[in-house]
Amino acid sequence: MFKKIELWVLFLIIYLFLISAIFFGYLVRDFHKNKNNTSLTSVADKIASIPEYLKEIFTLGSDSEIINPHIGLRANDQRFKDKKSGFTFFYKKGDKPDLGYLLINRFDLDREKSVSELYDLNLQEKVYQWEFDVTDLYASLALKSEHFDFKRDAPTNRNLIMHSLLMKNGDLISRSQGGSPLLRNNPCSELEIFAGDSIYHHSIESMIHDNKELLYVSKFIEPSVVYPNRKKFNDDAIAILDLDGNVLFEKSIVKIFEENDMGALIFGENYHRDPIHLNDVQPVMYDGKYWKKNDIFLSFRNQSMIMLYRPETNKVLWYQQGPWSYQHDVDILNDHTIQVFDNNASNRGKRGNSRVLTYNFETKKIQTPFSNIFENEKIYTGTRGRAENILNDKIFIEETNSGRMLLADINGDILWEYYANEIDGYSYSGAWSRYINRDYGDIVKTKLGDVDCEISS
Repeated sequence: MFKKIELWVLFLIIYLFLISAIFFGYLVRDFHKNKNNTSLTSVADKIASIPEYLKEIFTLGSDSEIINPHIGLRANDQRFKDKKSGFTFFYKKGDKPDLGYLLINRFDLDREKSVSELYDLNLQEKVYQWEFDVTDLYASLALKSEHFDFKRDAPTNRNLIMHSLLMKNGDLISRSQGGSPLLRNNPCSELEIFAGDSIYHHSIESMIHDNKELLYVSKFIEPSVVYPNRKKFNDDAIAILDLDGNVLFEKSIVKIFEENDMGALIFGENYHRDPIHLNDVQPVMYDGKYWKKNDIFLSFRNQSMIMLYRPETNKVLWYQQGPWSYQHDVDILNDHTIQVFDNNASNRGKRGNSRVLTYNFETKKIQTPFSNIFENEKIYTGTRGRAENILNDKIFIEETNSGRMLLADINGDILWEYYANEIDGYSYSGAWSRYINRDYGDIVKTKLGDVDCEISS
């Protein structure tokens, strides 16, 4: 067992160990200092974090809990963890009557649960709050999924609610981080399953169609219609639902590619369990020069592609890959222009600051409005993220991976900023908050003012 080792072998082992240690240290340094988030640097950082994870596991956080459940809810980017938590406004209360509301989704460490909060941006005050107690609701579900373990992955104290949609009656339609059934939460925080047939993920949008409000969402088809015998293949699909939770339309994105002679973009490479990564389903609400009402703009992160699709004919009207990369959140600005939140990232890591790009269908030109804000504020989120034009001369930005949000004008002046920092000293991930215009928000605010939860319950 204890054989003699040649001296040169020992020196070789020491030499290789030192080289490996230096290279490992370089990867971790590159990950943190240069924000170079590649597969290799990310793995190195996770290995280097093992002592921290072990400390979290074996340090008692309460009498009944050993493992800290909040690690997965913390922001990947901790640049702003020392900033003041919550809002900082750079204008006086009541000075911006044209500004609307912000519906914030966040994890509240005091309450040990996700909350959604409606803020009046003009009066600079919180109007209302919804809470999400999901443990019992998820544990009761019969739905089985390769994408989500309801009992293991989504107890209330480690569940983050994403992209809540505010209805006129004060209800919220929401889903959990990573994907879940759709949830409905009323103003008394009485939570129920809205659509429990599938795992829904990423954006939740709505549009009036034939005098009825419909929801446009992303979902996984299980079992996959493309690879029915493969587990955990992300068979992304568009789904359109009515307000009773009924699915009116469903279509696999890979099938759209196949049926529009674009299959080579999916099957022309080695098997990939997530070839599409659908992250936005944006309905077209009015006719334009290049689209019709009821068409849908789609964003595919892993293809770096924006697509214009017509459900009624199953036709791809237009698509483009790049110059956006790993993009999210496509919006329609006018009858011939769209805006894209460009993460400006790739599977090799950061390429520069994130940015917003506009594409003009008439000129086929790309522009970069608000570039001064993204550069001056060093805005970057390698994944997720959102941006929305407000009142034609302002932009709302959510830098999801750092827990930062802000509103800026065309001159680059910051009107307010928000940091999702918690009492444990960490930044927590953003959760796709939503700007709400003044008229709509006023209607909901009045409705919420009449709520009496003691009577309703």
